[in-house]
Amino acid sequence: MRLQRISKTISEKITLEDVKTYANITGTSRDEELSSMLLSAICKVEDILNVSLSPNTLRLITEGAVTRQRLYLLPVKTIVSCKDAVTGEDVSYKEDCDKSQVFFSEPYDVVIEYTTEPLDINIQIYKHNVLEYCSALFDGVADNNVLGKILSKIQNVL
Repeated sequence: MRLQRISKTISEKITLEDVKTYANITGTSRDEELSSMLLSAICKVEDILNVSLSPNTLRLITEGAVTRQRLYLLPVKTIVSCKDAVTGEDVSYKEDCDKSQVFFSEPYDVVIEYTTEPLDINIQIYKHNVLEYCSALFDGVADNNVLGKILSKIQNVL
């Protein structure tokens, strides 16, 4: 299985200004660089937690025929399409009540495109982790032990 981010936007609730305030950064000369780091930090935290913290459009490609596929970076807002990976034709599917899984009547190797929409509660819980990780990236922390400690705090939240 491969999961690709087709598009990603910085959340309106975890902003560049939040990072600048958290890291005590003034000025605008490095805003573009800092925005890129914020996007990386959000992606990293999302990947660890399997939770969407900003809107995503994702493509999940199974590598083998499946009758059920779990989706990632929850919650799912919309399943855009399910296509046969070989023919490209639409595949009939059903989803569970929270759209965290997709079910097929027969096994298919599929490509599923879907969007996610973050919950406010998840942003409130994990925003600090994103800001801490982004700040470390901005400070030039390259020591894997330091970054590992930050990431382990995120994993311990689970």
